This record gives sequence, structure tokens and C-alpha cells, in this order.
Amino acid sequence: MRKNFLSKTVIILATVIIFVACKDDPVVPPPPPTDNYFGTPNGSWWVYSNHTVDGEGNSQDLNKFDTLRQMKDTTFLNLPSKLMQHYFNNVTTGGVNTANYHIIERDNKLFVSKNFFGLFMPDLLVQYLNALPDTVRLADRVNNSWSLAEIDAPNLSELFDLSDLPIDILNITGKFKIEFKRGSNVSISGYNCHSYTMQIKAMAVAVIEHNLPFPPSPIEFPFEALFAEFNFYLSQNLGLVEVSAKPIDGVTVSIPIYGTHTLPLDYTLAGFKKTLKETNVVPTN
Repeated sequence: MRKNFLSKTVIILATVIIFVACKDDPVVPPPPPTDNYFGTPNGSWWVYSNHTVDGEGNSQDLNKFDTLRQMKDTTFLNLPSKLMQHYFNNVTTGGVNTANYHIIERDNKLFVSKNFFGLFMPDLLVQYLNALPDTVRLADRVNNSWSLAEIDAPNLSELFDLSDLPIDILNITGKFKIEFKRGSNVSISGYNCHSYTMQIKAMAVAVIEHNLPFPPSPIEFPFEALFAEFNFYLSQNLGLVEVSAKPIDGVTVSIPIYGTHTLPLDYTLAGFKKTLKETNVVPTN
């Protein structure tokens, strides 16, 4: 009887000690879910359908597909990154590997290596983007807007078709400014997406020559030109859902003496959109 009493007493004391010890331990919360857009495993793939888009926003399916594949974890500029491979046309039907680029996500920001932009920009613009930093901030969950470094453009004339204008423009110089803005959340193809806009602008100065007695020739006049605008739609733990651009074929400027004229561009920036058609990634949002 006494033995049973002692045994029960020992059990009760042990329980009290364990309870008190557990009560003093800090509660460890579960790790938070990833906020990365590309919180995706290696081997993930995305297939995008291609469409043309006109100035009214009407689109036409081109029945052509791009494929993006996430190859491996690596480093770029000594930072952890994901290596991505892009194929024009579906890789399962003999697509051609057109570019490899890196994705870096940290501090609620998404960076891409600058060759990413060569996938959808005209060559005349890409040559200026070569002066960008090796990584470009494409998305930012904290800041509403941000700018990249200005790029000198001493020969902006090459971007315009000045042959049929009733004005003798001798030269156009300036600087490119690339600006990003974070937009609202939207639904694209049934996915909850964050929207971001990239604008490529030029702060330009044109020199024109005239035969009028006044003002003295030549005349310099400044103007601002929008050369391209792209929209990116990203979804958490799913990646890039859509990229699109509106068509731009000229820049309207107010020229001293001559009034308002449109300076046609010497390259084609057709409206387009690449929209996610299928993927092996299971979205988590």
C-alpha cells in the first residue's frame, strides 16, 4: 500500500515538473510561407500562347507558343539565383533555345538578368539596354515606383524615320529613362496576379533647320518621348503569368514654328501579349 502511494506521488511530481518546464519554453511559430513569385521547384515549366494586340486592345491568337523552364539553383553576381531557359515555340515540338537568364529574389524584390528583355524588345532598343546594370529590378512588393540609371543616347535620330517629314531635323540627342510602377492586383487566366509596368522614355533635344528670317536657324527644342511600355503580371509561387505591350509607332511633338507633328519610329513595336497557357506548377495562392 505504501509502495503504491509512493509510486503515485513520484508520477504526480514528474508530471508537474514536465508541465512547468514546458510552460517556460518559448512557443516557436511555424515558418512563414514564401513570398517569392518564383517559389517554384527546379524542373518547373511554363508554356505561353502568343497574341498580337492592336491599338484598340483587340487580340489575335498566333497559334505559336513559348516555353520557359526552370533548370537549377545557381549563383549570379555571387547571389543565389535560378537559371531559366526560354524556348521559342513549344520545346516538345522542336523549339529553339533562344535565351538563358537568371532570376534573383530577395527583400521582397524580383531581379532578372538584363538579357531577359531581349526576348520581346526590338533590337534597336535592346542595344541601349546593354548599358543597364547586369540585374534589373522587375518587381517590388514594397515600393510603388522606381527608376533605373539614365542611359546616354547621343544618336536618337536612328530610332526615327525622318525621311518624309516637312521639317529638316538635323539631329536628335538625349537620355533614356527606364521607370517601373507597381499596379493593382488583377486576375489573369484565373490567377491572382500583381501587375507591374515598365516604361522606356527619352528626354530628347532635336535640332531643326529652317529658311525663315526669324528666329535664327538652327533651332533646338526639347521633348519627351515614350518609346515602349510593357506590363508584367506575376503570381506568388507561380511565376510570370503574362507579359504584354501596347503598339507604339510614333511620337507626337510640338515643334516651334511648325506646330504639332508626329515623328514616326524607324522600328516596329507591335502590340503583343504572351499569356500562360499551361504549367506543371501547382499555384498556392
